[in-house]
Amino acid sequence: MWERDKDDIRHQIDRTLRAYIDQDWGKLRQTHAPDWCGFALQSPTIIKGRDALIADAERMMQTYRFLDYEMIEIDYRFLGSMCVVPYVARVRGKAGDDKLFEARLQSMCVYLKQENEWRLSASDLHVLPFGDAK
Repeated sequence: MWERDKDDIRHQIDRTLRAYIDQDWGKLRQTHAPDWCGFALQSPTIIKGRDALIADAERMMQTYRFLDYEMIEIDYRFLGSMCVVPYVARVRGKAGDDKLFEARLQSMCVYLKQENEWRLSASDLHVLPFGDAK
């Protein structure tokens, strides 16, 4: 019943992760609602607004560079025009010292359908060493 919506949301997640890899903040802006809120990779407080998230991402990506990712697990819970999407992805990249790393990205996302497009409205991200996976 929701297959098209699942595909659309998955496409948005792929665009978001690709934006981090490419450090394309314009693309990241397109995938997030203006009033997005939540936690980014290392944020100690709630980040409020898409612009604040992008500023945080630019700061963090001065130390880390994502090279690629692989979706490990994803699920969808639809509630009308809202969808809660937990997912786990394997992320590979380089730290500031050019040392390669592999990590487990865990995210709990809330997508809202606005003007026939799913936009990320809230999220909580965690990065763990990949060995912590189940």
